[in-house]
Amino acid sequence: MRKFSCLGVFIIIAIFSLVSIATAADTKIGLIDTQQILVTSNAGKAGKASLDAQIKKTEDELAKKRADLEAKDKKIQQESAVLSKEARDKRIQELTQEVNAYETQRQKLIGEVQTSERVFLEKITQQIVQVCAQIGKAEGYTVIFDRRASSAYYVADGVDITARVIDQLNKIK
Repeated sequence: MRKFSCLGVFIIIAIFSLVSIATAADTKIGLIDTQQILVTSNAGKAGKASLDAQIKKTEDELAKKRADLEAKDKKIQQESAVLSKEARDKRIQELTQEVNAYETQRQKLIGEVQTSERVFLEKITQQIVQVCAQIGKAEGYTVIFDRRASSAYYVADGVDITARVIDQLNKIK
């Protein structure tokens, strides 16, 4: 009796193994490199250029304001010997208020840049997902992973479909 139950368990395991092997044979896996897509696709390049322009504008605006504040501070230091204590204290207080306003403006501008970056990444990620879904359905992929987000230690050459995703993404206007 015990021989039959062990044999039955063995047969069930063998059947499940064969079903798993048959299912695995139909599995088609694809990988993309999101970083490469962001760097080489038209949408990625345009987004980076836009962000770079916004960062440059923000840096220039902040540098100008910082230079103005430094000039005012230098002027207060130069005139401190001839100013009365009240006048000097008043200018220092005004400068402190301007420095605080500068810091508030700096934080606001940094937040705006970060928001723009997040919006850009959300938009292009959505486009990448749509393109992957189109390619996945058209070419019969079971699943498409991001190369950098997966823990794959080996990936065959034919599995990486990044170039096809970039081509499709570049066709989106």
